[in-house]
Amino acid sequence: MKIFISNFNSKYLETISAEKLDNIEETFKKFSLIKEPMEAKIFAINDLLTAHQLSKLKNIFDKINIRFLLIYSNNRKTILAGKSLKIDSIFLKEQEI
Repeated sequence: MKIFISNFNSKYLETISAEKLDNIEETFKKFSLIKEPMEAKIFAINDLLTAHQLSKLKNIFDKINIRFLLIYSNNRKTILAGKSLKIDSIFLKEQEI
């Protein structure tokens, strides 16, 4: 899974490879100092993210001023989990990746 963090001027601030979500809060602490709104795009290709994991990510992002969250995945369960949490989620076919 990769997470792209950018501001609304389309300037990428960070690309994060997150294999495990256990210590993800530490990774995002530095973004809490940025005062302008940011957006996060999660690419979970061939990865399953549960509703619990996405809820945890969403709560962390809310704390650090990320206003827009979008998930791209080729896993239907990940897409459904995102939609259940009211996260914009887009299903990608293997060929589109």
